[in-house]
Amino acid sequence: MIKAGHVCRKATGPCDKAETCSGKYFLCPANSYKPAASVCRKAAGACDKAEVCSGKAAACPANGLKPASTTCRQVAGPCDLPEVCTGKAAACPKDAFRSTKTTCRVAKDKECGLTEACTGKAAACPKDAHKPNATKCSKGVCANGVCKGGNPQLDLSVPDANPTDAVATSDAPVTDGVTPREAAVADGPTAGDARLDPPGDRGCTCQAGGGSASAPLVLLLLLALGSVRRRRG
Repeated sequence: MIKAGHVCRKATGPCDKAETCSGKYFLCPANSYKPAASVCRKAAGACDKAEVCSGKAAACPANGLKPASTTCRQVAGPCDLPEVCTGKAAACPKDAFRSTKTTCRVAKDKECGLTEACTGKAAACPKDAHKPNATKCSKGVCANGVCKGGNPQLDLSVPDANPTDAVATSDAPVTDGVTPREAAVADGPTAGDARLDPPGDRGCTCQAGGGSASAPLVLLLLLALGSVRRRRG
């Protein structure tokens, strides 16, 4: 008697099983097959199907392909197209792209931006582009693809919203074209005007004989201011 484990019948196909002696009987065991769903032929491409055993035959089923219209390659960018199986070949068709007439990016700014179209040779949309900087637009000029206001010249025909802010020296009103400060100067020195303190308090330089060197100048200034006041009165 042949010992157990001796192959008494070789497998006759990818779905068949080799039989071995049991060591208890003279006859080879009955022929058996691999379990159903056992893969007997791997897929040879994205559109091919793996074949599995039926559990009832030694041979692997005939080669089958995925149905037509089955997607075998997903899009890789806005300018790419999905590829589908033909139902007649195991390989996925060659990668294809959208035509050059296909818009892949709309301009963000209608005046300064540019609309990009596919090249027909790549899955990615071309780099975002825009009109040259300083191109004139409705608000001013283009800057990095956006219409922005420029620095328009001052229009002197439009009055200033608050013209007194630029010329007034105090909050007091202006009367007859003369501010209160100008009127105070025209009226002559006051007791509280520190700028007209007696020269002796300021350490003036006196000439020989005890007279002040600046006294004639002060007198002339007072006469001039009095004359201005009389003309305005």
